[in-house]
Formats: sequence, structure tokens, C-alpha cells
Amino acid sequence: MKQIKLISIWNPKGGQGKSMLAINLAAASIELGLKPLVVCQDPQGTSMLYFKSGNLAFEVMNSVPSNRPDADIVIFDHQASDWEVPTNYLLVMPLKPARDQYATYIDAYRRAELLGKRIITIVTDGQEHRASENETIKTGLRTIEIQRANIVDIAKHGDEAKFYIQGKGRDAKDDYVFLTYSTLKPILDYLKAREQTNETMPLFTSISDRNNGDRMTPRSISRIVKDALLKANINDKRLTAHSLRHTAITNALLGGASLQEVKTMARHSNINTTLIYSHNLERMANPAERTINTWKIYTQYKRQLLP
Repeated sequence: MKQIKLISIWNPKGGQGKSMLAINLAAASIELGLKPLVVCQDPQGTSMLYFKSGNLAFEVMNSVPSNRPDADIVIFDHQASDWEVPTNYLLVMPLKPARDQYATYIDAYRRAELLGKRIITIVTDGQEHRASENETIKTGLRTIEIQRANIVDIAKHGDEAKFYIQGKGRDAKDDYVFLTYSTLKPILDYLKAREQTNETMPLFTSISDRNNGDRMTPRSISRIVKDALLKANINDKRLTAHSLRHTAITNALLGGASLQEVKTMARHSNINTTLIYSHNLERMANPAERTINTWKIYTQYKRQLLP
């Protein structure tokens, strides 16, 4: 007797595209030569409405069948606000990464993870996904640029901001980086905790007894970053505060930004500097050392096969 694959489309948050994903997944399984069945457990009955329209090449039921169904794969379309983790091993979790919904996603994901479920997350809103990817890029600031910053250098635009900086080798703050919401909010929270209203003050100040309230030094900033890396169990002497700048530039390239866009973000005076990061990514993806091992295996087999 063949084994039926069971998949649950689950996310306690409503409006994430669960029903549409269930229908599309069933349609895709037909292309793979499988016979699907969709079980609509959503009171809104969106999957069932699609079925009643007569345009689907598979069956949709509004309850779990009492007998073994004639299907290779059963896809469960779960209702919103259902925080009970499905019993099926494989969970597909559609999501639209809006900022105010992250806590819900993480909570649901961890509940399923603790039960040993295999979880596949699928972003069902491409535009918001690109925005959330942009938030992970951050800024790639140098420690000296952070040290020179004042509160007034942050020019808010809604939930985001331009952050004017005095770049390397510059005399004025005539350049800027873009602060996304996830970058800006912790800074605003920090300023609120400081109860600082004087915008001419340094953005980051020391809390040491000797320099309390004074502008932090690049060395202090580097030490704070290094301590944070150690707390995260990242103990590598090669990694410093400047490594985070390299990470930001690399993530921007991996996220799909063009070389010119990354050059602007990193404030590189020459695009050849930006190209170094691109070449490093290519080097990591296609190391020549792998060809040596492949050639070694080939020559060994050739010796065995040929007289």
C-alpha cells in the first residue's frame, strides 16, 4: 500500500495566502505526476470556493475523509487563529513579512520547531519580502563614521531615515546612508532611554566614569562590537567591528543590489574596491580547488578502466 504524503499549510496569522498556496501546491503536484487532495479546514472556505468554481483538476473536501483517500498527497488548508501545531510532520508556513507581524511568525515557528516539525517558510508577498531583505543589509558604516555622528545627523522620513555622515577623508557631512526601520528603531529607543533632547550632542556617548557623556572613541565602539560577537559565541580573532562592514557589503550583493548601488552604499571611491567583494563571492562559489579533486577522481577511474 502506497504511503500518502501529508502537508499542512499553517500560519496562525490570517491573510497570509494559505488557501492560495494550498491550491497552487496541489496543482504543481499534478505536474509531478501525483494525485492531490486538498482538505479545507478554514471556516471561510476559500479553497472550497475555488473547487466549486469548477476550474480545478483535483478534489477539495471540507473535512478530513473518514476512509483512506485515493490520493498521493493530502494538503491541509488550516484556518487562521489556530495556534495548535498540526500533527503532520511537514509544515509549509506562508507569510507576508510585515514589521508588526514578526513576533507572531517567530512564536508560531518556534512552537512547531520544539515539536520537531520540518518547516518550510514561503513568502507570499514579493514586494514586502524585498523590503525585509533590504532591512538586513544595514549600512556598512566605519567606526570613525559612527564616532563622528551627532543626533541631528538623522533626518527621519516616516519609519525610515537618511543618516548624514562624514566619510573617510571628508571634511563635511556631505554623504549619507539609508536607515531602514529595523536599523532606525533601536537607535531611537536608545536615545529615548538616554532622555537626550539636545540634537547637537553626539549620537553615541560614553558611560564610563572618566568620560561619561563624552563622544565615544572608535576603540570603544570596536570593543563593544567585539564583546557582542563573543556573547554570540563568535570567537574568531579575524573578526572585528570592521568585519560588520564587510558583511553589510557582501549581504547587499547577495541580496541582488547592483555593483553601483553597493559602491554608493559603501562610499567606495573606486568601483574596483567593490569588485573585490564580487570576486570573493565568485571565488567562494566556484573554488578552483574542487576541480583538482574532480580531476584526481577521474584519473583514478581512467586507470582502472583502461588497460
